[in-house]
Amino acid sequence: LEKDGTFYVGYVNNPNTVASAGSEDNALGIAVASWNGQWSEPQRILDVFSTELSMDMDDAGNIWLASAYTGTESRARYTRQIGVARLSDGVWTPFRLENLLDEPRRVERPAIRVDGNTIQVAALGWDNDSSILAYWQSTDGGHNWSTPVQVPSPGTPFAHLSPRWDGPYLVWSILTDPDTAQVCRMVPSDGGDAECLNVRSSRIDSFSVESAQVHASADDGVGTWSVKKYSWSN
Repeated sequence: LEKDGTFYVGYVNNPNTVASAGSEDNALGIAVASWNGQWSEPQRILDVFSTELSMDMDDAGNIWLASAYTGTESRARYTRQIGVARLSDGVWTPFRLENLLDEPRRVERPAIRVDGNTIQVAALGWDNDSSILAYWQSTDGGHNWSTPVQVPSPGTPFAHLSPRWDGPYLVWSILTDPDTAQVCRMVPSDGGDAECLNVRSSRIDSFSVESAQVHASADDGVGTWSVKKYSWSN
């Protein structure tokens, strides 16, 4: 992220488990550093076993970060839940989101969007042998969060592809049958049905979206992959 010539970078810090690192302080976690001619000292968020992150910046220049994390209890590495943190004036403020799934839970690959005092978070979950899409929202700057809901998806979300935000639209990829992959979008705060684009393939390994334009890397079905472009009509 960039603001006023300063670049902010978030990353997974120290790829060690608690056991091999020797302490929780040295275990896998998230850190953020800035660059303005030289690197700042990284600021660490102690969410043990954090493995993914998504970042956005509000109008005041505060950094918002969503991460999939777990704890140090037995079998912790097999579970994930979503946490959010805000960096303001050098101080991290954490927010814990209510879990959508009962134990054993695994909700990960978050995507965060900040629009004024509204913070939106979507993430992939695994429930009853199928992947789902979860959604949280705060309309008061993160002080209070909605009860998590499952986003109605016209197909099974691809568990390896994080959702994306394109303005107010939440965008994710699905499989509707063994041969049809699609990329879908909807405004989750408004409800309604998803709009989906058929990528004419059964497999997608990555996609990006900007201004209703989707670029997806899809299997051509003949031993090759190619990047294809699709678009919604605004």
